Amino acid sequence: MTSRHEVRLHRMGRWWALDVPGLDLHSQCRTLDEAEVLARDLIAEASGTAPERVAVHLVVPELAPELDAVAGARRRREAAVAAEREAVAAAVRILVDTLGIGQGDVSRLLGLSPDEVAQLTPRPVSRSGAAHLSRVAPPGLPRPRPTTARRPHGVSHGGPSPR
Repeated sequence: MTSRHEVRLHRMGRWWALDVPGLDLHSQCRTLDEAEVLARDLIAEASGTAPERVAVHLVVPELAPELDAVAGARRRREAAVAAEREAVAAAVRILVDTLGIGQGDVSRLLGLSPDEVAQLTPRPVSRSGAAHLSRVAPPGLPRPRPTTARRPHGVSHGGPSPR
């Protein structure tokens, strides 16, 4: 089982002061990378646990306003990206499936690559559940002819003619 500990850091000149509340552990280091390793080792030694079984969460209280502002902006960006992804997928379905607009035109309208539009466009599926793409033409193009099409009268198939 992994033990989790909050480690509080305070800047002191060019050093970081490290405190582990509840375990009364204190130290100092030069970098945040060192702080994580040092805190993990201190906690492991004090608790008799292997360092790899100790998880630390570094907290810098005096920088909380700046760090919280960045974290909030990142959460809002992630939400906006998810909302955009959903809106684009819905628009592609409506434009291609409902309105019958070709994927190339949808690509241009939405500022996407043709591959991105193709990935968002459902493919026709047969009754057996397997997609038969060889029989489906891209929107706006005629369907391919079946491979068993009859040859026009008098056209040879290339072999010897039966006489």
